[in-house]
Amino acid sequence: MFEKIKKMNLKRFSPLIGLTLFCAALTVLHRSAGTFRIHDVVEFVDALPYGRVWAALALVVVNFLLFSGYDLLALRYIGKRVALRKAAGTAMLAFSFSNVVGGMILGGGGIRYRSYESAGLSALEILRISLFIWVSWIIGEAAMAGIAACAYPHLLDALQWRHVPDLRWFGLPLCLAVVGYLFMAARNFRPLTLRGVEWPLPSLKLALGQVSVVAADLLISALILYLLLPDEAAIDFPKFAAIFVLALTLSLFSGIPGGLGVFEVLMLHLLKGCMAPSEILGSMVVFRVIYYLIPLVLGAAVLGANEARRLLQPLKPVGTLAADWMTRSVPQMFGVAVLVAGVAMLITGTLPLAPGRLEWLHRVLPLGVFEMSHFMGSVVGLLLVLFSRGLQKRQRGAYVAVLFLLGMGMVFEAAKGHVLLAFLACGFLFLALLPCRRSFTRHSALLSESFSAQWMLTLLVVMGSAVWLVFFNYRHVDYANELWWRFSFAGSASRAMRATSGAMVLLLFFGIRKLLLPARPAPRRPTDEDLREIRAIIASSPSPTAALALLRDKAILFDPDHRSFLMYGVANRVWVAMGDPVGNPDDFPELIWNFLEESDRHGGRVIFYQVSEQYMSLYADAGFSFFKLGEEAIIPLDGFSLEGPKRAKMRYVHRKMEKLGYTFEVLPIAEVPAALSRMGEISKAWIKEKAGKEKGFSLGRFDEDYMREFPIAVVRDADGTMVAFANLWPADGRSELSMDLMRHLPGTPPGIMDFLFINLFLWGSENGYAAFNMGMAPLAGLDGHPLNSVWTRLGVWIFRNGEHFYNFQGLRRYKGKFNPQWRPRYLASTSGGARLPAELLAATLLISGSARKKRM
Repeated sequence: MFEKIKKMNLKRFSPLIGLTLFCAALTVLHRSAGTFRIHDVVEFVDALPYGRVWAALALVVVNFLLFSGYDLLALRYIGKRVALRKAAGTAMLAFSFSNVVGGMILGGGGIRYRSYESAGLSALEILRISLFIWVSWIIGEAAMAGIAACAYPHLLDALQWRHVPDLRWFGLPLCLAVVGYLFMAARNFRPLTLRGVEWPLPSLKLALGQVSVVAADLLISALILYLLLPDEAAIDFPKFAAIFVLALTLSLFSGIPGGLGVFEVLMLHLLKGCMAPSEILGSMVVFRVIYYLIPLVLGAAVLGANEARRLLQPLKPVGTLAADWMTRSVPQMFGVAVLVAGVAMLITGTLPLAPGRLEWLHRVLPLGVFEMSHFMGSVVGLLLVLFSRGLQKRQRGAYVAVLFLLGMGMVFEAAKGHVLLAFLACGFLFLALLPCRRSFTRHSALLSESFSAQWMLTLLVVMGSAVWLVFFNYRHVDYANELWWRFSFAGSASRAMRATSGAMVLLLFFGIRKLLLPARPAPRRPTDEDLREIRAIIASSPSPTAALALLRDKAILFDPDHRSFLMYGVANRVWVAMGDPVGNPDDFPELIWNFLEESDRHGGRVIFYQVSEQYMSLYADAGFSFFKLGEEAIIPLDGFSLEGPKRAKMRYVHRKMEKLGYTFEVLPIAEVPAALSRMGEISKAWIKEKAGKEKGFSLGRFDEDYMREFPIAVVRDADGTMVAFANLWPADGRSELSMDLMRHLPGTPPGIMDFLFINLFLWGSENGYAAFNMGMAPLAGLDGHPLNSVWTRLGVWIFRNGEHFYNFQGLRRYKGKFNPQWRPRYLASTSGGARLPAELLAATLLISGSARKKRM
């Protein structure tokens, strides 16, 4: 039984767990808030003094300025300098995004990558910054939660549980853990292991900074909400801050973005007796708007203004360079902003208006216009939620549709009486999004995106919240069928029922359409027609490894115009793309997104194996994170010769083999068929001697059809008999030359392969090639910094113990003796570190030929 549970992928159930917690929170909120009406909340918000709201907004500005402390501490930790203005702007934009979507790393990681990449930081250094910020939050949150629990050990008595725990049992261990962390930092202990990850401890000064910046962040956030409470609230700030910290800490464990619903339920219970429930909820509604919604909209506006500046000043290269990183973050920021705007429109469709606003609307609008605006406002809100995913995926159709819907939303929300929402959420976003057209380049079908578990959870939470609000707001109204057909300015319940039902029907139609779509074909190997197109694309590719597509062991995904492609294999539900896309770089973003969507449709997850630094920005745009796989050995060939002391060993091997009568030549493609029989004999003898089997995926294997595609470098003995060979991969423009399959007869002198390599270097130099690519040494060079230890330790373990699958160490040592330049190669993954071991294993099994592949 334990083994069965162990084999289950429990992460698949995380969306279900989040949905369950959300539903439980709504149930508790519904029962606990049953003594007041939603009108009380609306009236409280309307009556809130403007002075307090402005003071709270001023504190929001202070808090967002404080966010720069996270990034400045992280930059000092990794020993890098970035301009204060850039670090502060990056932090504020990243937190305005991550506060809404949740996840200190996942939420703002893409923005930090864009910003700090333009400042010259590497992907590894940016990852270290994000991880440091995450650890800072954990340490600071533990410190504050521990202090709050020890100072107020009986706070949970308000929950009226049967067995209420004394919070000191939780607070003291948290405080001791933080003190222990500070002590080890002061004594310069060896790296700390946290859940299997080794962290070199910062200095005591930096560790105190970590705790201080989080403490200040939490206290200011609590003060913002405290200012929005009514004057008669019977609670002092220290106790309120303790409640705030504990409620926030517990709500974040739900996995729901921003702890929505869970945070409200906890605050409602913990503040019971201090003020009326309507006042608590009213204060938190305003808090959500000014702390989450307004910064998000302003962040989107900053990106929009940046795009407008680029359009108006295209001749200013400095401005263009400084704006480049923001441009790539536009889709993600606007996707979340539009999602929030759509949710806000759905919620306003369920809320009653204050009597004063109803009287004003009755004087200026016909009833039919008012009723239609209410209904269409909710429909437009749901469409914005649906199309926000297309914005995040850079779809041009979604961009055009969202602009139209935001324009319609302004009209409908104003006609519903929500003028502020119309111009803040819809109008502001419309103006900010308008100049960003160039950031949405994909021509995918408008509703072509797949239903991921997280996306379905989002839709269910959004729609479930709207339905619950209808029941909650009008639970004092006796239900009757006539309510559906009652049209009057006073009929708030009828309008809410119709508007929410219209959105539900639209969502149901959308879901049924998805279910009725024909099943996508399974991945398949390329046909002869595909190979003809692949050859044409490879011929103009500067990457020699593109020739692996001719091996026929990988599926091929073409772009719509068949100008580019990527090759991939499937193992254990992991879709592994081999290398970067091949062909026209303009097509690469679309190919990456199409590959992600294709994998989603089949319930898989995606990695790109052996990607280069050149296209890392494209993967970052699609939400990938990076792991260094190893290093590629590059031999510069410009003016290459065997002269000089550095080439003494090569010169000795070359002369020795020539004296023994060995010769080198390159067979053109036309002469390869006649040599295939002899090459097959050498290959079989070589495999038998190695007691191994043919590899695949990232390496070639001996296949006669595959070998006919390339010129062959051969070594002959004194009798003219072929004893060794290698097929060559020449790149377009003679930028690089590489080889794939290398085999030799057993019994040949030990230097036979060295002789083959040396002659390839000389031949490449004579024929005008700029460099010789000896290929990658997988999992080499992974021990550079302990911050990568959760991945590094895995990679090092495979590097040292994975000889059953692949000769990792021997390959690195062999290539290293030619004194190459090492060029890093990475694995790009959408799942980050959580599933990386399984993804690395899938790639390793594909290479070894041992994978349980999906039928192709």
